[in-house]
Amino acid sequence: MLYRGHDGVGIVGVTDSGLIIKKYPIRSDKALEELRFLKIPSRVILAHTRFATHGRPSLENTYPLLDCKGEIAVVGDGIIANYEEWRNKLIQRGHKFSSRSDFEVIPHLLEEKMKEKDILSAFLEVLREIEGI
Repeated sequence: MLYRGHDGVGIVGVTDSGLIIKKYPIRSDKALEELRFLKIPSRVILAHTRFATHGRPSLENTYPLLDCKGEIAVVGDGIIANYEEWRNKLIQRGHKFSSRSDFEVIPHLLEEKMKEKDILSAFLEVLREIEGI
């Protein structure tokens, strides 16, 4: 099967001036055709093909997902079962969400935890707090 329902492809590159993000909320085979010509001046690139489980196929739900400041980019595969609980708590704390994806809670949780911890310690704490597969 060439097309199995993947709902978008996203890519992020880390540069000296910040993150460069390109999102293609289209069929993965079509997005890969466009990505062939993409040039990102980065030595670190993260990419993801999304299959929608939470949030409809759209530009805002295509990974990577970002924190409020646009400094932390996250992609993921799986389901975060307690994302609604975390989403509501984070919104009450002033976080702004741009998607309906369950994985968007991760960059926002990291943003909060990295105020007091290094990224590895913050990430491990986030993993202990989220539930899912």
